[in-house]
Amino acid sequence: MLADIGGTAYLKVMRWAAAVSLLVLGCSGGSSGGGGGQSPPPDPVPCQPGDFDLGSVVGPGQRGLITPGTVELTEPVQIVGQSGVQSAPVSVCVPDDAVSLLLFPDPSREALPSSYVASGYGEQVDTSSVDALIRFVTPEVMLPRSRELPLQPGRHVFRIADTTTAPVAPVLALRRGNLGAQAVFSLNLKFVDGAFQNDSELQTAFQDASIFDSIYGAVGVGAVAVGAGTIPDTSLAVLPDTELAKLATAPATSLPEGPLLPNAVEIYFVRELVSQDSAGALLGKAMGIPGAPGVPNKQGVAISVDAHRVNGQILASAMWTTVAHEVGHWFGLRHPTERTGRTFDYVADTPECPASRDLNHDGLVDSSECNGAGADNLMFWFYDFYAPPSGLTQGQAFVLHSSLMMEAQ
Repeated sequence: MLADIGGTAYLKVMRWAAAVSLLVLGCSGGSSGGGGGQSPPPDPVPCQPGDFDLGSVVGPGQRGLITPGTVELTEPVQIVGQSGVQSAPVSVCVPDDAVSLLLFPDPSREALPSSYVASGYGEQVDTSSVDALIRFVTPEVMLPRSRELPLQPGRHVFRIADTTTAPVAPVLALRRGNLGAQAVFSLNLKFVDGAFQNDSELQTAFQDASIFDSIYGAVGVGAVAVGAGTIPDTSLAVLPDTELAKLATAPATSLPEGPLLPNAVEIYFVRELVSQDSAGALLGKAMGIPGAPGVPNKQGVAISVDAHRVNGQILASAMWTTVAHEVGHWFGLRHPTERTGRTFDYVADTPECPASRDLNHDGLVDSSECNGAGADNLMFWFYDFYAPPSGLTQGQAFVLHSSLMMEAQ
């Protein structure tokens, strides 16, 4: 039972945490964003009197959550072919030193942004069509989306829509400051009691944790602090993938050698994630693309331990590849190619695997069909345990470095 974790199993966790710090501080390369040959961004749209000033809530060099207040949904709108209602335009003023901006339409319900007009770029989001929504993928808005779609200061205007008229309470998250050659974050490891069979198995599972370090270290990103704790509620060991919010609200007990940290990426290890997805076993799932601490339903990623077993034994290298993939989602990275080969991310230098490569005509482009076309990218939607992906492009590195929860060094 993981409630009794300690001794050698936990020492293994702490040795990895120490190794992480050394790796990040010593790594070279990385991306501070921007590349040669890029077109200059368009001019920002100046803020107007009456715009909600985000910089008045989050100070220079800081990051934080902002709640402008509830908005009423009264104006008719079409949302993916069905009738809905949307709010009047909500205008906010983004400060000049903004690094990243997130919009969560309403974390407590399935509201969507029906439009988002980014300063200097015009409308970035339109959820009135199926194609637009598929490309949009999740109800969060994150800027920058790529080096080609950076965050511009100035006036940003959005509308929120839903199928009901109940008021919504959007949440914005803002990071101010700069980008550096290195970007670091904190990490919490939370073990649900029953996820691993015993302490020895947990210790073995951490033998390949360096895979996580090397993937992110190659682009100048890494964890500098790691906390750990247990969740004693055994009912959460097997969990539907639609109920991940239960993990975020479950009481957790810090382990004394490394207490749980504030403002950290939360990694929840469960025995199994139950999914209706027919494409294969669900290895893990992020609670948002991106997520954010302090926002309900968006506070971390869940990893299915049993989904990484081969002949009853955990394939640790595969598990840590999955951890890296899901953390990438939480920081804002999307699949370069979605499973049908018809929608792609916003990053210009990620390889695409179009539907024309679906040689067996099953409606999916898997790793064997996308060899040389993105299957080796960490964020590819599917992978072979024995040929795990690990690569990240410089464009993806820019998104990571710009993420809300990163700190520049």
